[in-house]
Amino acid sequence: MDIAKLAGIGLLAVGICLLIFTFYCAYLEYRNVGELSFSGTVWEVFTQALGPLIRACIRVMFLGVMGWAGVVLTNRGVQLLRLLTQAQPSPPPQPSITMTPPPPYPPETGYE
Repeated sequence: MDIAKLAGIGLLAVGICLLIFTFYCAYLEYRNVGELSFSGTVWEVFTQALGPLIRACIRVMFLGVMGWAGVVLTNRGVQLLRLLTQAQPSPPPQPSITMTPPPPYPPETGYE
């Protein structure tokens, strides 16, 4: 097997595995969300909610970068495999015989 084809298959496999891992991590984060209970004034609730919101934003950015990297790797693998399949020489086309029909004759009028 050609090294370029192996590289394309490898990129495709790594990209798909990274995407699956990203969705798995996102699912685990979704399952681990607990109840938030806040009490007090608006400012106290805001300061209590700020920590979990920042942690959630960092996790979302991390998952976004992982997903983006998985999509890029998968895309490059598909492009490489598609390029290799298009680069293979195809057999020469078979000559085809085409016959054109004769031009239509004018209708006979009987006055000749």
